[in-house]
Amino acid sequence: MSTWSSDQLIQDFNVIARFYQIRLNNKLYLCRNHALIIRRGVTNIDKSDAVIVMANPGSCSPSDPEYDAPVVHHNLINVPFVTVKADPTQFQLMRLMKIMNWNVVSIINLSDICTGKIKDFCAKLKEVENQNYKSHSIFSKNRDNERELFLKRSNKIILAWGKNKYIRTLAIDALKKVNTGEQKIFGLQYPDSGWGYRHPYPMLKEKCNQWLMEMWEQLVFIDKRVLDKKIKEVEFELSQIKFKDFLLNKHRYIAGEKEIKEISANQYVNRLSNMISKNIYNGENQIDSQLIVKIQNQYKDWRTYVKTIDYYIKFKNHYQI
Repeated sequence: MSTWSSDQLIQDFNVIARFYQIRLNNKLYLCRNHALIIRRGVTNIDKSDAVIVMANPGSCSPSDPEYDAPVVHHNLINVPFVTVKADPTQFQLMRLMKIMNWNVVSIINLSDICTGKIKDFCAKLKEVENQNYKSHSIFSKNRDNERELFLKRSNKIILAWGKNKYIRTLAIDALKKVNTGEQKIFGLQYPDSGWGYRHPYPMLKEKCNQWLMEMWEQLVFIDKRVLDKKIKEVEFELSQIKFKDFLLNKHRYIAGEKEIKEISANQYVNRLSNMISKNIYNGENQIDSQLIVKIQNQYKDWRTYVKTIDYYIKFKNHYQI
């Protein structure tokens, strides 16, 4: 799988983010509630190709070292975007964007607290939570509206927050809130953890490439599976339309067959669909005793269902399906 250097990637993408500070017991904590990686030249950033959820913003910082992030505790959605000095994790996500041909990726975190070292993050996380301050997490109750707004940016959510024990409670809470059924959930889950998902940038180059490869395979496989399912659904709908047309005209194709009305043709089509959905009929080209028993066990008027299959076999033979 191809890789790109940070110098190459920065030619194709830029990063913006919302930074703010919280003040607790006269101590300031730098935070970031949202970041966007954007392909250069793209102007529509209202939607994202994916939303990535990680542990915390890491070493990500404003491009301007003199930038003084506002001190706010509410209405974080109004915090302005500023340009960002990209960090190694963001460069790794740019590589995924190159592979997937994505234009915009949105990043949120279990905690907004900014720090590049995991030990520092765990220490600050403990300090903040010891003061019973929950709003550092976008998954806290009083930030429901903000979280829902961000998650709705895409139909794909990628979980990638690692498995440090200090984020376990935050991760479990986040899992409950992202699994709404509205979006597809992706992520490389640790086999020994019910809540941990591999981080995009595990330091070692070999493991970084492995994450890219496995994440790409997961994204492409799921999309292909959905596409294949949709193709099969469309093919079946077209087959039903042709079957109905055959039923309405079978008296012209088969000697001795009587003409039937449209309502009867629809009933035959519905019976066939019902048998297929229940895995009673799977496209067999002959009606044997085993198939008849399955039909008898399911339907009181079983003879009409056997007759339906008989017509469908004649339909397949007529069109050489």
